[in-house]
Parts: sequence; structure tokens; C-alpha cells
Amino acid sequence: MTAPLRHWALAEIAADAYRPGYSASLPGDLHYALAPRGDELVVALPGTQPTMAIDWLRDMRIWPSWVRGIGPVHSGFGKAARALWARMAPDLGVHHALVTFVGHSLGAGVGADLAALHAYHRPGVAFRFVGFAGPRSGFCNPWLHRLLAEGVEAVNYARCGDLVPHVPTFPYHHGCKTVTIGRSTGDWIADHAVLRYRDDLRALDL
Repeated sequence: MTAPLRHWALAEIAADAYRPGYSASLPGDLHYALAPRGDELVVALPGTQPTMAIDWLRDMRIWPSWVRGIGPVHSGFGKAARALWARMAPDLGVHHALVTFVGHSLGAGVGADLAALHAYHRPGVAFRFVGFAGPRSGFCNPWLHRLLAEGVEAVNYARCGDLVPHVPTFPYHHGCKTVTIGRSTGDWIADHAVLRYRDDLRALDL
């Protein structure tokens, strides 16, 4: 098996996910891109598109909802993950040794739930989750932690000065470890940029 992609390279794929050319699109501005890299299949999810009101509404649907298999999660992220999984699952196949879920911001929130759904529906199939600036998705939910812990790794990166990884507040949680990187610019919007995450991770040789 080839070595898994470095985290900075995954951040670059997460940045590419904002551009058209998706593997599939669903109603409600839901998209994903499949990026095969040798033995690894990267599932990349775009974050909030500033001009799409429906994305902002999805971010703000913070009341919890129950998603079969993973328990109570942020309603906007959980419902998006459930719809995407139904469309995505047949595309994952069995031809890759590792399935990696990545996303930035909203995409990381949804990506964590998708990785948990993968663990639930495809036990024993290797996966990992690497998020960049992901908001919290789990709601008092031990199952999310347990499912993500079944992966090769599960991590969400938070740049210093970026506010998004810290919302919604308690009792929401990420479901995986959060690693703080970088130095704040004093502008949280600039600190939130996915390419800053890539550059910081490359500087750290991660």
C-alpha cells in the first residue's frame, strides 16, 4: 500500500473541492468530489459558499437531530451527511485500501458525520477523517467518538484566531481530537482560509 497523503496535501484537496467539477451534486447545494490517489480514495467536501443562502442556513441549524447509526448531531450537518451517504456509498466500492474524508469549515462538519456513517455501515474497511476548521457536530454523543476512533486517524485542525472550530458551544463536540496550529493574523476571516491551513501544515511537515 502506498503511504497515505500528508495532511497539507489533504488541505489542498479540500481547497479544490470549492471548485466546480464534483463527482456528484444533490439538491440543496450538496456536493462531493472523489479524488483517487493510488490505494487511497479521498472524499472531499466543500465548505460554505458565501453566495449560497442555503449553506448559511445549514450552518445555523444547530438544534440536534438523530441520524441512524451515529446518534444525535448538529441537524444541518447530520441531515446533509445522511443525504450524501445515500448517494455516495455505491461509489466507494472496494478497490481502495483507505477511504479518507476531508473538508473545510462546513465540509469538515459534514465530513466527520460521513466518516462515522462509513464506520457504521462498512465495519472493518479502513478510513480516516481529517478536517480543517470544522465546527462541532456531535451533541452529547459518545457514539460519534467511538465510531471515529475506529478509523486510522481522526483529527480536526483549528488555526489560532479562527472562530469556526469553536462553535457551536457546549454540549456540542467534535467527536475527535482537535489540534491547534498556526499564528493568528488578527483577522478571523483570514485565519479561517483553507490555504492558510495548508501552508501551516506544510511548514510543520504534517
